[in-house]
Amino acid sequence: MSTALLERSVVEIATRHQLLAACGRPSTPVGTAPAGATRSVTTSLGTYDVPVAPVSVLAVDSRVDLETAVALGLPVSATSLRPPAAWVPAPPGLPVLKGPILDEEVLALRPDLIVCSAEDDGEYRPTARLQRIAPVVPTSFDVPWRADLTTIATQLDRRDALDRVLAEYDAVAAGVRERRRGLLATRRIVIAQWRPEAGTFVVNTAGRLPQQVLTDLGGSLAGEERAYAADQEVPLEEMSRFRDADGFYLQNTGTERALATMRDVPVWRELPAVRAGKVVETAGNVKYGSVYSAMQVARDLDALYALLG
Repeated sequence: MSTALLERSVVEIATRHQLLAACGRPSTPVGTAPAGATRSVTTSLGTYDVPVAPVSVLAVDSRVDLETAVALGLPVSATSLRPPAAWVPAPPGLPVLKGPILDEEVLALRPDLIVCSAEDDGEYRPTARLQRIAPVVPTSFDVPWRADLTTIATQLDRRDALDRVLAEYDAVAAGVRERRRGLLATRRIVIAQWRPEAGTFVVNTAGRLPQQVLTDLGGSLAGEERAYAADQEVPLEEMSRFRDADGFYLQNTGTERALATMRDVPVWRELPAVRAGKVVETAGNVKYGSVYSAMQVARDLDALYALLG
């Protein structure tokens, strides 16, 4: 994307946020903070000042970073790597930088705050380099989504926005628990990802967002899955171990529907739950994310348990 287009997009998005605020919809709930006001924060990157009322926020990754920024009412001017998932209420037409992150593209956005995962400080999430452009608030893929979002809301003094979005998630989860209470207590599922290029499944996303939500709902993994380490690859011939699973929650982390590539895999077709149609596939990557992906997982699991009755 050219610098001119990026700068025009920043102006358009800023204008949209002003209009939303004028209509009573929260964009940056900062009260009467004076222009240019800052607050000191201490993060894994150090202690430094961040703006109380930022006007242009780069959410580097369109998963945890973008969901966090949107949930907390930050005026997001761009994200990177991939377009926002359909279930994330990002600003319409949000610019998406291709990555790796280039300084000139970031500078064109004129960000006064950057939200970026601090997991690796690599070319796609260069926290050290980005800190030379604007203060960076770090997210984490490895911390449970609720704890990570709460930490950043506290750092940015956005507790009101946090309370609103957590109440929304809690309401979705409570509805699923109410509708599927008996099934959640008795049915056992497998959370799996199909990797056709390797001919393997990845099971037991221990610590990842789908299992966090499953735990919130009171559901349980199938016995064999609980024996595996997080993100462990299982050879195709070993999938028969999951014959006793009541259902499968299939993670689609790519652009093609995973089920369509699995119909000709005999060991998959022969699993009793698969033969009975007890499978729900995600509409996109929910392995990593924050509150909006958590709500999507809850809805997906609601659909799966509806099949298990």
